[in-house]
Amino acid sequence: MAWQSLNCSGSTSAIAHKKNKIMKKNYFKGALVLFTALTVMSSCKKDSESSQNAGLKLNDAQAVTIVPGASAVAITDGGGTISRDANNTACQSYHVLNFFQGTINPTPADPHDRATTYYFNLFDNKGGNSGAYDLVFTGTANGDVSAVSGGQLAYVDKAYCDVVASDFSLTNVRTIIGKENTINFPTPPSTRYTGPGWYNYDFSVHILQALTGRTLIYKAVDGTLFKIQLESLYENGTPNAASAATNFPYFKFKYAEL
Repeated sequence: MAWQSLNCSGSTSAIAHKKNKIMKKNYFKGALVLFTALTVMSSCKKDSESSQNAGLKLNDAQAVTIVPGASAVAITDGGGTISRDANNTACQSYHVLNFFQGTINPTPADPHDRATTYYFNLFDNKGGNSGAYDLVFTGTANGDVSAVSGGQLAYVDKAYCDVVASDFSLTNVRTIIGKENTINFPTPPSTRYTGPGWYNYDFSVHILQALTGRTLIYKAVDGTLFKIQLESLYENGTPNAASAATNFPYFKFKYAEL
């Protein structure tokens, strides 16, 4: 009897010890599962945040949000201001005024030539650089506009607000869109044609005149379309003299995604 009691007591102790080991093992399993779940949740949250942030970028550049209907703000990575029409405005667009990059010399030896190249990001609503841009302005007075490599720049003879995506045509794509004509030039010839372009150059007064009724259409590498109207090359949109104005090149233009 004593032996049986001792044996029974020993068995009970062994069982309790075994249960204790099982409970500890299950505890550690549970802790491991909980730790893994928390790690996965944290990783998913970071991935989600990264995806959301990535959606705001183009060519690794942070997009600038322009509040519709608000006052114009300074252009990032460039001079001038940018604003956007209020929501529900007919022909809602972004408006750029006095855009320039680099140093502007107010009294250059040749006021019609700049040794500066301007870059602009339509997606990011800001100035660009040689590694990240949609449009580039080069040539005489930076008046020649071109698309980034892989993009396409076309023109259409149609009022800006009436332009739609279907107006883009490969037939009208050009490597550079700049001067249309040199007008009032001494004969011969009376008119010097360069175009298709976005402006005429009046030789008699040495003033650039933007064409009315001509709109540019930019097709990005991913197929996104923007319409653009270049309105002036002069500061605040107006030449500072009736002849041989010198307040350029400060671009005034508007654009919108189609």
